[in-house]
Amino acid sequence: MDENGKEYFIHVPSRHFCKPVKISTFETPKFKRLERKDIAFEGKSKTKKLNIEKSRILKLPNFELRPSKNCNPEGTLVIFDSKEKSMIYEYYYETSKEVFVCSNCNKKNRYITAKIHFDENNGEKFIELSKNEHICEPKKDDFPARVINHSNFMIVDCKDKTNPAKAIVFTSKEK
Repeated sequence: MDENGKEYFIHVPSRHFCKPVKISTFETPKFKRLERKDIAFEGKSKTKKLNIEKSRILKLPNFELRPSKNCNPEGTLVIFDSKEKSMIYEYYYETSKEVFVCSNCNKKNRYITAKIHFDENNGEKFIELSKNEHICEPKKDDFPARVINHSNFMIVDCKDKTNPAKAIVFTSKEK
């Protein structure tokens, strides 16, 4: 679920060892293709079973998910410093353990993690911080400076393969 309560799925093809199979090979009388509306999840929510110390819970707007360097739209977790909001701790997603890990602490051989949870009662995401403390210093948040306002760029969509779509970024107000 995203922050608006909508379902989404991130597919990472590079993690597959198998080759894709045509869906028609599975559609037999034994197997029925289901739509999302046909699936009902049973059982209790994992978030209700959690017993996390309140001091280790971080709620919005004290964190945000940003695109990672490998183009995962929510592959980087940014936690804003409690004293100075322009300073951040940056975490990368460790797929094998399904947690975010502080990049700078990890470089110093300290394993600081954060795990995202979804509170079904109020429909909000929250973060469970690890018990360990950071040994790294927060860094300046340069992301807002890298975001380009929609009036300062345009996409030129070309139809042929020899001339692909291009992004044109204007460097001044005169464009």
